[in-house]
Amino acid sequence: MFKTKLSFSLLMALFLYSAQQTSAQNVPPAESATPNAQTEAQLLRALLNEVRQLRLTLQKSSIRQLRSTLILDRMRRRQDLIDIFDMEINDVRAEIRDLTAEGRYDEHLDEIKDYETAINETNDYKERAELVQEQARMKRALERRKKMDGEQLERCREREREIERVLKTEREALADLLYQMETLEREMDRQLATAERQQAANNDSRKH
Repeated sequence: MFKTKLSFSLLMALFLYSAQQTSAQNVPPAESATPNAQTEAQLLRALLNEVRQLRLTLQKSSIRQLRSTLILDRMRRRQDLIDIFDMEINDVRAEIRDLTAEGRYDEHLDEIKDYETAINETNDYKERAELVQEQARMKRALERRKKMDGEQLERCREREREIERVLKTEREALADLLYQMETLEREMDRQLATAERQQAANNDSRKH
């Protein structure tokens, strides 16, 4: 009876030991789970950083796009002003050329000379007096016209100088806006290149 109990106890001990060993083989060791958890945490942090970087990039891109739109609008308005002033200064210069054209008063001078000839050829006192009076009237009219033309010429030249100053200012402003636009485009190109390099680096890190 004692031997039977001892044999049963030994068999139970062997069974429990075998079961414990099998269970220990099937359960992954704690050391093997730790690296996986660390890898997942690193991947999560990398994804979060990438999302933050993407959001920051989009914000910067939106701001630059808004700046680009505003600059383009200002450039269009500047160019419209330049076109208007260009047309105006062309009209002013055309008027200056007309006011200073050689032979502008030739027709009036010829008429005065004709009166002079007629005065010298007539022997009629009354007719001569009328011709002299008409010639004097024409001379006064010519002088008034020259005076008016001179005043108008001075106004045109002053207007020309004023428009030239405005055009100079507007063209300098347009050149500055163009420089701003080119600088902004270079910044956007650099940002895009940086984002592409970062994306390539992230892809490589995930592969490894």
